[in-house]
Amino acid sequence: MFLVYTGVRKEELLGLRLTDIDIESKIITIRAETSKSKITRMIPMNRELLPYLEDYLNYRVNYKTVHLWVSGTKNQELTEHGLKHFIKLISKVSKINCHLHRCRHTFAANYYKLNSRHCRFEKLMGHHSLKMTLTYLRSLPDEHLVKQIQKITIKEFM
Repeated sequence: MFLVYTGVRKEELLGLRLTDIDIESKIITIRAETSKSKITRMIPMNRELLPYLEDYLNYRVNYKTVHLWVSGTKNQELTEHGLKHFIKLISKVSKINCHLHRCRHTFAANYYKLNSRHCRFEKLMGHHSLKMTLTYLRSLPDEHLVKQIQKITIKEFM
């Protein structure tokens, strides 16, 4: 749920600390040191993500590590190997070909379908250029483009 509702990259996910999650303000901070763009960005928490995140935080309350995501067997951060294993398990159980970066593409396409403001979208994805952001939209179905075209009126041109 976290991946689909935030669109974070693998390194950003694994680098999250408890202090990066502000439940009260409903903000997730992606620190520059873990971001590919080397820019700190804030991601608003989706209301559907909130109960899952709160449940997870209650689950991991006895862990001492500062990292948000913990190993299920040790009191330490989730590793890249552990994350890959987890994704494989999800794929096996769900019978869906799940890939970590596909979640980022899914987030991007869903966000754009609901709100096609490029500047905010680029910032949310943590990109330096609109061109990079738009590559995430290549999988949008043609029906979406038709709907977007139908929304255009003469008022947009004046």
